[in-house]
Amino acid sequence: MDEIYERIVRLDGDCFKDKATIPNCQKCAFLDKCLSLTVTIGKHIPSDTRLRWALDKLAEEILLDVKI
Repeated sequence: MDEIYERIVRLDGDCFKDKATIPNCQKCAFLDKCLSLTVTIGKHIPSDTRLRWALDKLAEEILLDVKI
């Protein structure tokens, strides 16, 4: 999953910015979130929202791996 989060961050949350590498949404950890919000609000999820989701997940993984 880190690869997916890092890709979202690299694209500033705009998953469809790079037309050469359209994402495989079926493998994305945010598939359910994106689909439910897209259906609910009737438009695409803003890129800054996806970026925030990915950054939160990466930070969570880093913090959970830290030994105290």
